[in-house]
Amino acid sequence: MDTASTAKCIILIPAYNEERSIVSVVERLAITLTQSRIAATIVVIDDGSHDSTCQRIETLGTGITVLSGPHQGYHFAIRRGITYAVQSGYTTAILMDGDGQHATENIRSLLNSSNDGADILFIDRGGFDDPWGIRCLKTIGRNVYRLILWSTTRYYVKDPTSGNMRLNRRAMKLLYDVQDKHLFSGVGLIVLARDSGLTFAEVPGTMYRSTRKSRIHPNLVASIREVVVTCWYVLYNRNIAKYICGHAANQR
Repeated sequence: MDTASTAKCIILIPAYNEERSIVSVVERLAITLTQSRIAATIVVIDDGSHDSTCQRIETLGTGITVLSGPHQGYHFAIRRGITYAVQSGYTTAILMDGDGQHATENIRSLLNSSNDGADILFIDRGGFDDPWGIRCLKTIGRNVYRLILWSTTRYYVKDPTSGNMRLNRRAMKLLYDVQDKHLFSGVGLIVLARDSGLTFAEVPGTMYRSTRKSRIHPNLVASIREVVVTCWYVLYNRNIAKYICGHAANQR
């Protein structure tokens, strides 16, 4: 592992009611960092959990930073984490979920120096280890997003929805300036990167099957709503990214 690629690295973990998984996620992450000799700050972003998520994190002792705030949703939690990372001077940020779906070993691929040329690096999780019905819905959703991205950016992205990614300082600063929640999803982020001249790439990784309902898309209606909103935003309101980037100083 090239330690130059891990300078001032922060790992952002949004969490909402993750009392059953957050401790194991952080513990496995700490082991991976130690074994790989990666120096990184672990930050858990508590999105207004009403279970014992924060208390469970406290049992881990010092060394874990917790950002607490009201429940506003996944994208707002990510925005809070990016704001903290930029203001604290970090040069690299890794996003991973707090439910244990993202394998901590993916960090090695995300921080491999051979991929340093990309501003944004996504994990491609490959196939889905899910029941047939859920697998079909996920496949349809991914294909819809692929079509949107190809029609708007001419980029082919294998897995725009994994949520496991690495951002360099340029990408972090861009999101910090934009501060728009729709652009914190994989699809919105790719469109923004394309319009702003940033580069991105994908590397193979592992994603485990969740043992419970998603806190982001808990049911079919929520999933369909997310797809519709994203489609509308990207296809009909795409120029807003360029507008906000050009007026970021006046928007803050």
